[in-house]
Amino acid sequence: MSTMEFKEGFNEIDWLNNYFDSEDKIDRENIRSVLYFALMWNMFEALACQRSANVRAIEEKVNDIYCRNLLRSEDFIPYLEYFQNRYLTAGQVNETFDKLRFRDHDKKELVKNVMQGELDDPNNIVLALLLVVFRLRNNLFHGEKNIYRLNFQIDNFKVANQILAKFLTLLKQ
Repeated sequence: MSTMEFKEGFNEIDWLNNYFDSEDKIDRENIRSVLYFALMWNMFEALACQRSANVRAIEEKVNDIYCRNLLRSEDFIPYLEYFQNRYLTAGQVNETFDKLRFRDHDKKELVKNVMQGELDDPNNIVLALLLVVFRLRNNLFHGEKNIYRLNFQIDNFKVANQILAKFLTLLKQ
């Protein structure tokens, strides 16, 4: 028998809000999209990337789906438009785009070119979207995103969840 005691009724959200003691409280309903993102990403990494997500693994899986003629730009345009509205100002990438914190081998130029409409084939659109989702994941899981400010990121995670769901559905075909 374990000697560890579990507190009945422990509420993680209340604990987080008390811990940060900030005016910006984490909203229980809004945060669901971030929590679901953790589950959706887990599925994506396991099923699409053989438990090791990286730019190359994502690109290989996108190419595989593309070669099977399953990618259609129109299925992903609403997500692209969402991120274009977020990451472009007057047709150029903005400071918010820079906050994705692309690393040297993350295909930042490809993502930028897709966002600016210079690359518009389904393969590059889907790859760029998944790379943005990958950056959201890295920024969340590696502490770049302030937990007590996640209420301002909810739409990003809702869109990311939809992108992952659409891609995982194609992967299953």
